[in-house]
Amino acid sequence: MQPLPPGFFPNYPLEIDYLRVLLWLILTALIGFGLYRLYQYWQLQQQAQSKPQAITPAQQESLWQLAYTLFTLPVPADIRKYYFASSEALNACLGFAELTIAEIRFKHFAESAVFLQALTLAELVKFAKYMPTLEETTQYRQWALTVLQANKPQESAL
Repeated sequence: MQPLPPGFFPNYPLEIDYLRVLLWLILTALIGFGLYRLYQYWQLQQQAQSKPQAITPAQQESLWQLAYTLFTLPVPADIRKYYFASSEALNACLGFAELTIAEIRFKHFAESAVFLQALTLAELVKFAKYMPTLEETTQYRQWALTVLQANKPQESAL
C-alpha cells in the first residue's frame, strides 16, 4: 500500500479546540441530568396523587377468615414460615399491612397491649431468628385469636 499524499483531506482541521468539545460534553450531560431529575420528580408526583384502593367488606371478611384459619390450624413444622404468614395475615386483617411495630404504636396508640405482644414475638421469630417455645407459640395464638375476635368484621346483610 502506498501512503496517502499530503493534503489528501484538505478541509480536515489539524488543530482541535478541546475546550469547546469538553464544554459541549458537560453541557449535554447537565441537560440530560436535569431531564432525568425532572422525570423522577414527575413520577413522585404521580405516586403521591394515586390513592390506595379501599378494602371492600367482602375482602375484609375473607382476610379475617384467612387469619382466623391460620391461628386455629395446628402449627406446622416450619415455625418461621408460620409466624411470617400469620403475622402478615393479622396485620392485613387489621389494616396495618404497610406499617412497622413502631408506627403502629405511634399512630394507632397500641390497638391493644395483646396485639403488640403478639406482633413483637412474631417479629423476633421472623427477623431475629428466635425459636419460640411451645408455650410461647400457644400464647401467641391465644393473643392473635383475642385480637381477631375483638376486630371481627360486621356481617353484611344481603
